[in-house]
Amino acid sequence: MRGWKEFLEIKEIFDELKITFFMHSGSALGIYRDQKIIVDGSNSLGFGVYGLKYLKEVREKLIEKGYIINPTFEWESHGNTSPMTTMIEFHSGVNGFVYFFIKDPECYRSYLDPTHPYVSFPLEYSELEEYDLNGTRINLLKPIEKYLVWVFGKKWREKEGRKSYPPLQEYE
Repeated sequence: MRGWKEFLEIKEIFDELKITFFMHSGSALGIYRDQKIIVDGSNSLGFGVYGLKYLKEVREKLIEKGYIINPTFEWESHGNTSPMTTMIEFHSGVNGFVYFFIKDPECYRSYLDPTHPYVSFPLEYSELEEYDLNGTRINLLKPIEKYLVWVFGKKWREKEGRKSYPPLQEYE
């Protein structure tokens, strides 16, 4: 299964650092709906972590394992580079993101600018539930079906035409 090797390598990083993580967006959809990692086309691996504590360590470990880190989400100001977001975009065989989510009064978000709605989700999805994929336990946001409706809309079960961001934010 394409993307499985990379998933296991990154899971190993989280396990080594004792970081609880969850699969986010299209990765959560693939695991729950299709029982596989979806990395075809524009889909990429999407890992989520609550908090910023391990951002630097995860970035360093990804580089150690040979992943290329894309600085797309950084901005240049007065000769200094600063992050726009608390996500790490990586490449090596497949593309992926590790989103470090900050809790604010209205949502969990990965952008440092709280007015930017991209890659965020409501506080109601703060609990995790384990799922099994190929004998590997993987955390998904709970309740997963309601989360998938929020991201992909009421037709999340359909395999064609699903786009995860911006979320459709629909409820059944």
